[in-house]
Amino acid sequence: KQSRVVQEEITAAIANDVGKDSEIARLTTELSKSNNEVVALKKQLKEMTSESGVVRSAKDAATAKLGEITKKFEVAKLFWKTWWEEEKKKMYNIVAENTALKIRLRENEVESSRLKK
Repeated sequence: KQSRVVQEEITAAIANDVGKDSEIARLTTELSKSNNEVVALKKQLKEMTSESGVVRSAKDAATAKLGEITKKFEVAKLFWKTWWEEEKKKMYNIVAENTALKIRLRENEVESSRLKK
C-alpha cells in the first residue's frame, strides 16, 4: 500500500515537473519574442534618432541660409530706398528748375511785350 502511494506521488511529481517544464518553455519563448521586439524597437529608435539628427542639421542649415538671404534683402532694400530718395530729390530739383524757367520765360514775354509797345 505504501509503495502504491509513493508510486502515485512520484507520478504526480513527474506530471507536475512536466507541467512546470512546459510553462518554463512557454515563458522562455515569450521572453525570446520580447527580446526580439526590444531589439527591433532599439533599431527603430536608433534610425529615428539618426533621421532626427539629419532633420535638425538641415533645419540649422536652412535657418542660416534664410538669415543670409534676409541680410541680402535688407541691404538691397536699403540700397533701393536710398536710390529712390536720391532720384526723388533730383526730380524735385528738375521740377523746381523747370518752374523757375517757366516763370522767367513768362516774365521775359511780359517784358518783351511791354517794350514793344
